[in-house]
Amino acid sequence: MWPCGRLLPFTAHAGCSGMCSMGCPTRDLWGSRKLHKLEPRAVMTAMIGGVLIGSARKGGGRVAAVCSASPQRDASAPKQAPQSSVPPAIYYLYCLSFLGFTMGLPLGPALAKQGVDVGTFTSCFFLGQLVGNAALPIYSSRVGIVQVLLGSLAISAAAWFYLGYALQHSMRLRWILLARSIAGFGCGIVPVLRSFLARTLPDKDRLSTSLAYGEAAAQVAFTLGPLLGGVVADWFGLNAPFYFMALLCAGGAVASLWAFREQRLPARQQKQREEHRAPDASQRAICWKAWRTMGVSLVLSSVRFLLNLFIPFMLLRQFAFSASMLGGALSLLSTFIFLCQVVLVQPLQKACGADLTCAIGILSKATALAVLGANPALIAPALVLYAFGLALAFASLPGVVVVAAPEARCGRFLVLEASISSFARITSPLAIGMLHSPGAFNVLTVLLVSSSALLL
Repeated sequence: MWPCGRLLPFTAHAGCSGMCSMGCPTRDLWGSRKLHKLEPRAVMTAMIGGVLIGSARKGGGRVAAVCSASPQRDASAPKQAPQSSVPPAIYYLYCLSFLGFTMGLPLGPALAKQGVDVGTFTSCFFLGQLVGNAALPIYSSRVGIVQVLLGSLAISAAAWFYLGYALQHSMRLRWILLARSIAGFGCGIVPVLRSFLARTLPDKDRLSTSLAYGEAAAQVAFTLGPLLGGVVADWFGLNAPFYFMALLCAGGAVASLWAFREQRLPARQQKQREEHRAPDASQRAICWKAWRTMGVSLVLSSVRFLLNLFIPFMLLRQFAFSASMLGGALSLLSTFIFLCQVVLVQPLQKACGADLTCAIGILSKATALAVLGANPALIAPALVLYAFGLALAFASLPGVVVVAAPEARCGRFLVLEASISSFARITSPLAIGMLHSPGAFNVLTVLLVSSSALLL
């Protein structure tokens, strides 16, 4: 309202003057006959209003744009959280979850001389990790993800330190195995890390990329762990790798406390955030593709950890490798897998999609096993093809879970997939005897081809 008591038509004659001949109601206001009758304050208000309206007309509505860009905030409206980024400590923790196991691989013969059952010593770690994979996500939903990460890393650091102390003072075997199991429980943090990524990265493309890089970081443990464990043991003693692992876990706890300082949320607030993303009717239905992906994970993990134990025997049948040469060949194979995961997985996922990339990897593994079953002398090219397929399959499988699972259940399916992989680590080595039969590789080939069909 202007001081004259009339409303100016802003849209039609916002910048009209007193010479307007279209019957504008401001004609008399700007005329010289009535202008002197207005108060000075009213004249000043009218002049400022005219300037602003003319600026808005000449500037293409910039004033209106500025006004609409800064609306008044409703006090009852929830504040929008800024887009989260992935802390680099996530990938360090991925590597740390398997580094304790791989550092102990070169110590097997020396531990056997001290009366330690190497098979039981290895199984205890994976059994504790399986329990951690099942229990830690439940605790994280109650007390918070970051709090569970800090607690599990502290428990793991204490267990690794006690394991080194027990070996140094030749304590009883049951205490050694108990410390190994507790260390494995503290290292079962991969499902918690996946759940954290699923909550902080709502974009499925970014989530698939981060999960692929996490798998590549875990592969670093299989590449550097045996070399690092052997060097530390040669320089400082048999128990030194476990002391060093305790130090790495303590450093991981400090890094988590610093990296996740902005993402720390109370458990009640996390629960409210999850309830805010209530699934619709279509997401409540069972997603059969996500469940089929769990079957694919079981087959892939079983074949992988079954062949991890059998590949050294296959190499020794064809080549006269010493222990150091055999370790170097395995490290070289792990390095090739890591490079394929870092360099090839993301371009293939962008070009073909995560499910087709995973299927290509599975079929590559199946082809390699078919070659080994037909002619074991071709072990070198077959292992290269097998490593290529393993890199594609395991790096893209979490992305397949992300795409297939409903948004509200994505974190649960990622936790379930990690638990299935841990279960396969324990049960698959029990079937190593079947690989000595002639048709064993053909059976594994059929299983892999059938699992690739579940993705399509």
